[in-house]
Amino acid sequence: MAVSKLTNFETATFNIKAILSLCYNDQYTDMMLFDLEEKSMRILHTSDWHLGKNLEGHSRMDEQEAFLEDFVKIVNDNSVDLIIIAGDIYDSYNPPARAEKMFYDTLKKIVLEWKENNFGYIG
Repeated sequence: MAVSKLTNFETATFNIKAILSLCYNDQYTDMMLFDLEEKSMRILHTSDWHLGKNLEGHSRMDEQEAFLEDFVKIVNDNSVDLIIIAGDIYDSYNPPARAEKMFYDTLKKIVLEWKENNFGYIG
């Protein structure tokens, strides 16, 4: 029995389709993928932001706000196509309202500045 091996390109395409199919109906997944053979895809992976964290009784939210401004700039300056935020966006299950606002304002800035209107969020 012959076993075909996936190339790195085919594996990457399959993985991206799997991620997008979690966000959208499968019938739309193929339409959302632009031609990967003609364009490389820039993926930014990040995690563990812990927005709303206090350290020894001192709020870190001013620093976190500065980080989020830098994050938006990095996304735009590097023409990022896909952002993966892998967990621990907030420091607790009940984050301060300011931390939630900072996160959603950041998403809004990124979406409004992206050239394509494709956006998915898995929470």
